[in-house]
Amino acid sequence: MSQKTSKVLAAILILALLVDASDGVSWKCIVAGAGAGAVSVVAAPLVLSAVGFTATGVAAGSMAAVVQAGIGNVAVGSTFAALQSAGAVGLAATTKFALGTTVATMVGSASCTLSSVKSWLEC
Repeated sequence: MSQKTSKVLAAILILALLVDASDGVSWKCIVAGAGAGAVSVVAAPLVLSAVGFTATGVAAGSMAAVVQAGIGNVAVGSTFAALQSAGAVGLAATTKFALGTTVATMVGSASCTLSSVKSWLEC
């Protein structure tokens, strides 16, 4: 884990301590979101490689190769081109940040929503 990632996670945890978590739901949501965000940043290169976006190009016989065959000529700046670039040279720091914060927000929000619905149904 990079030093920047560690600092972001530390900041999230410090903020979590400041949240009123008298019922425990807020803390759980923040931890779930932070954990999912960190995992997504670590897993992204593995997923790209698994579907065929490698450092040497699109892997023959992979899902990426099937998609590329369907596309034909890949347009510069397209999603496919961006995925291949990320597979070849890795994710940019800004992309890692965007991915991590997006996943963290989505998972944290979903976790709180599900907890709230569960609490409401139990009443």
